[in-house]
Amino acid sequence: MKFYIYLFIFLLISCGGGSDSDQTSSQGVAIDGYLSNAVVFLDLNENGFLDEDEPSTLTDESGGYSILASNADLNKFPIVVQAIAGSTVDLDEPDVEISNSYNLSAPPGNTTVSPITTLVHAKMNEGLSLADATDSVAEDLSIDSSLDIMGDYVDAKTSNNNYSEIHNIASALAEVLSEIETLTPEASFSDKLSSLQSKMNSDIKPMLSSIKSAANPSAAKKLAGGGEGWFQWSGDYGNKRYSKLTQINTDNVDELELK
Repeated sequence: MKFYIYLFIFLLISCGGGSDSDQTSSQGVAIDGYLSNAVVFLDLNENGFLDEDEPSTLTDESGGYSILASNADLNKFPIVVQAIAGSTVDLDEPDVEISNSYNLSAPPGNTTVSPITTLVHAKMNEGLSLADATDSVAEDLSIDSSLDIMGDYVDAKTSNNNYSEIHNIASALAEVLSEIETLTPEASFSDKLSSLQSKMNSDIKPMLSSIKSAANPSAAKKLAGGGEGWFQWSGDYGNKRYSKLTQINTDNVDELELK
């Protein structure tokens, strides 16, 4: 079944985008860690799904992409990245394909696509300007205003270690986005963006200090849950994360692991 789903996506990528003479090639990057073999498309109807007429491509082995579209469309519509379970690789953990799908997006005119840009896009979805949304996210996540939250934090942290905290936060947000996609796959794109804002407040903020100081992005990802509703233990469990009791049901109880 996974082969046929991926073939369908590939066919959409092969034929999407039209042939307007004013098309230009726009380069960008998809990041949680760098995302290899992820689907990238310009969301012309802003529904969060890849449709047949939308310009699309796949990220390369370093998370980069090049997409053909008109300058007008690139500056009017968001870019969406679909990280596909069983196909996309997060280079934070390069030896395994991701196990849960999730979507990222960036506001119109932005070609770096990350969990942070997705949160900025969520705030713009509620009526804020790009500048105000960017400032609001930085304030919510206690990020210094001198740091560029809309850029490539993986590359930036090689020369400024403060970006390591942003990378950790982004990984935690990606885990939240994965949960949203798993729990509400049929929800509208707008509703998923609203859910991200809500879960940022409930799942990220209570753990923000621990997320920022986590040893690496993979450890930070396991902390994306907040305190309320979690089965908590005292002592050092190596940043292990436990399932919310409210998320356990008859469909997934067999997948629980005893730690």
